[in-house]
Amino acid sequence: MRVEPLEPRRVRYPRGAYGWVDLRIVTEGHLATLDQGAALVYLFLCTVGNREGISFWSRARMARTLSLSPEAVEAALKALVEADLIAATERAVQVLSVPGGGADRRAGPATPLNPPKTTSSAPRPHRDVSEGEILAHEAQARALIARFHGKREPSAGVVRALAQCLALKGMDRERR
Repeated sequence: MRVEPLEPRRVRYPRGAYGWVDLRIVTEGHLATLDQGAALVYLFLCTVGNREGISFWSRARMARTLSLSPEAVEAALKALVEADLIAATERAVQVLSVPGGGADRRAGPATPLNPPKTTSSAPRPHRDVSEGEILAHEAQARALIARFHGKREPSAGVVRALAQCLALKGMDRERR
C-alpha cells in the first residue's frame, strides 16, 4: 500500500547528521525496559549520531542539553551499555543495532533502506502514559530536538518517543 505524504513539500531526506530510531526499540519492548533517564539519553543519542550511530557529545553537554545531572547521564549510559543498546568510551558513544529479533546478520548492516529481517515478538509490558500526556509534551520534545538539529524536521516517531519519555520523567517528578 502506497501512502502519500501529508505534507509533500516537507518530506524529510537525510542531510548532515543522520539520526533515526529503529522501530523495534518500541515494538520489541526495549524502550519499555529503560528508566526515563536512559530512554531520554538513548533517543538523544539516536538523534545526534552520525550514519554509524557515533556521537562525540561530552557527558557534561548531554546533561546540560537534557536537563539531567551528570550522574544521571552516567547511570543512563551504564544502563544502555548493559542493555546492549550502545557501546561507549570516554570520548565517543555508538548506538548499536537493536539486539535480538532474529535479524539476519549476513544481510549487511541495517539501514533505513535495508531494514533487518525480524521475527515477530510480543511487546513487553510498559508503564502507561496517556495519549494526552504524550501530546502535552510534543512541543517540548520538538524544542529539545531543534536545539541540536536546527530547522531539520524530526520524524513523528522520534518526537512521539521523546514526548513519551518526557511525560514519564514528569510523572516520576510528581511522585517524588
